[in-house]
Amino acid sequence: MYSFRNSVDNLADDFIKSLPCHIQKPYPSAKMTFQNKQVAEMLLSAYANGGNSEMSAIAQYISHHETIEDENVSDSIFCIALVEMLHLDMIGTLIQSLGGDLRFWQPNHFYWSGGYVNYGNSLCEKLSLDIVAEQEAISGYSHLLREVNPQNIPSLRQVEAVLQRIKEDEEMHLNLFIEMYSKYCGNK
Repeated sequence: MYSFRNSVDNLADDFIKSLPCHIQKPYPSAKMTFQNKQVAEMLLSAYANGGNSEMSAIAQYISHHETIEDENVSDSIFCIALVEMLHLDMIGTLIQSLGGDLRFWQPNHFYWSGGYVNYGNSLCEKLSLDIVAEQEAISGYSHLLREVNPQNIPSLRQVEAVLQRIKEDEEMHLNLFIEMYSKYCGNK
């Protein structure tokens, strides 16, 4: 029997992996074979926690893509937004397979809102906001990596590998935004 879902997932994964705005190395599987609701709850911060989450990054970058006239900058930001969608999917898979309650909400169970997005006005302001978003994402993943300590629970090594791999993309995104800012706005 034909499975539309698996086909679309595979096509989307292949497309995103072909993009130039992520580290060119494989992503570890985000499907866990065990449950850990405490870790799942912690991961909600990366999923949809206010302005410092994959959901907010996607919304911010799509908004900036749509409102920036320079095609090169707009396309670069759209590329990054697509990779952030993969990150959102991976974090969602982690949360769900660890036994968490997957919703667009924060660990305190307040729902995500478009009010968390930093929209900005000018090209330089938007790029500056995007730099800050990536710095916060890197900081957030660094914090999660300290909290998800596989030395205490060896089965969390796979969770750690997923978070580390996503963090590597975020570091690349930060460098891309800094390069764009330097080119169009001067040094930051």
